[in-house]
Amino acid sequence: MRHARKSRSQRIDGYKRHVLPNLDTRLVRAVGVTPANAPEASVTDSFPVPLESQGPQWVELHSDQGYLHSRLVRERPPELAVYCKAWSVRHGASFPKTAFTLDWEAGIIRGPNAVTISFKVGSVVYFPAAVCAACPFRGQYTSSAQGRSVSIHPDEPLLQEVWQR
Repeated sequence: MRHARKSRSQRIDGYKRHVLPNLDTRLVRAVGVTPANAPEASVTDSFPVPLESQGPQWVELHSDQGYLHSRLVRERPPELAVYCKAWSVRHGASFPKTAFTLDWEAGIIRGPNAVTISFKVGSVVYFPAAVCAACPFRGQYTSSAQGRSVSIHPDEPLLQEVWQR
């Protein structure tokens, strides 16, 4: 048996079943099984029958975020719309990350009071404590004496692309 965790509270033992149904006809187009510790996206490489040979072209793909790096999403035709539920944003009483402006091409995040800092995808951006202390919006963005931090998840550029479609 394999062991994995989806979150701190949700533990998965054994294997995961992946089902790809047609939402209109309710027919199952593909099924896959992976060890519990394998990424969700890896299952699409092992589907036994190529999905392209199964009939009508796809118009929409509704997916969990775990499948965004799958072959189905990466190699999709431009007309295929991908719909994915956004991750919940935990921010407590402070403004969420969505209150910051991210310029993906320039690699810059703009915070309150027009403060900009460069970032790399997959990293954490730390706004300096001195800058946060002088900001008139400080109480709305952070209560930390060290300043505000914002995580830039490795999937965010892909998520932004999917959400903008």
